[in-house]
Amino acid sequence: MIKRLTLLLTLMALLFLLPACNRGEGGAAGYGAGGGQSLREGSTAPYHSPIAQDQTYQTLLGLNILLYPAPVDDAKFEPFGTPHWELDPSEFVEVMLGAFDGTMGEQAVYEPVVTALQDHPFVSEIQDAIYGGEPVQVGWIYGNNDSLDLLEYNGTTVTLVTARNVILFIGGKDKIDTETWTYGTGDTMAAYVPENTVVEVYPDTLRSMPVRVLDETGQLTAVIVPEGLGLEAVSSGDGMDQALVANDRWIFALPEVEGGYYAGLTGDSITIEPAD
Repeated sequence: MIKRLTLLLTLMALLFLLPACNRGEGGAAGYGAGGGQSLREGSTAPYHSPIAQDQTYQTLLGLNILLYPAPVDDAKFEPFGTPHWELDPSEFVEVMLGAFDGTMGEQAVYEPVVTALQDHPFVSEIQDAIYGGEPVQVGWIYGNNDSLDLLEYNGTTVTLVTARNVILFIGGKDKIDTETWTYGTGDTMAAYVPENTVVEVYPDTLRSMPVRVLDETGQLTAVIVPEGLGLEAVSSGDGMDQALVANDRWIFALPEVEGGYYAGLTGDSITIEPAD
C-alpha cells in the first residue's frame, strides 16, 4: 500500500513539474518552445533568441552549467553594456581574420594599435555611432586563453568587435572594495558574445580579456577606444592607482598572473570549458 501511494505521489509530482519545465520554470536550464532561450530566473531575453538557440552556445552552456553564462542579449547584461545589432561588422571581421598572423597562445595578447584595421570604413561607423565622431584607435586581443585571471578598467567607453565566439567577464566599478582596493572574481558575471558582434562596454564597467569558446579557433577581438588610450607610460600610485599600468588603463590581476600587474583581484580563477 505504501509503495503504491509513493508511486502515485511521484507521478502527480511529475505531472505538475512537466508544464513548468516547458515554460522554463522550476529549474536553471529549462527551454522555451522550439528549443530556444535558456530561461534562467530573471531572464527577459526572447524565447527564440538566435544567440540562445545557437548550438555552440547550448554546448558551452551544458559544459559550464554552474557558471551559467548569459547571452549578450540577456537583460542582465544591460547595466554593463549593449550590443549594437544595427551595425554589421562582417566585412571588417573578414579583414581582421585576413590580417591576423599571430599565435594563439595560452595567454591573451593585447595590441593597442593595429594599422591594418585603423582606416577600414567600418571604424568610421563605430566612431559616429558610439563616440560622437571623436577620434578612435583600433587594436585587438587574441589568444587561446581559457579563464578569468584579470579585469581591466578604462573609465571610458570600450567597443569590442568579435571575430570569434567569446566569453566576457564583466562587473561594475561600484564593486571595488575601496578599503583594500581589491575586486572579487565572484562579483563578475559571464556573458556569451557570438562572432560578428559589436558590443559597447560602458565606462563604469570592468571587463576581462575575452575568453575563447572553441579551442580550435581561439579568440580574436577588435578593441576600439578613444584615440591615445593606453599609449602613455605612467607610474602607479595610491588607492586605485596601484592598478594603473598606462594612461586610462587599470588592471586588477590574480596574484599568480605574470606581468607585474597589481594583485588586486581576489577569489578563484574561473575557467571556461571549451565547446569543442
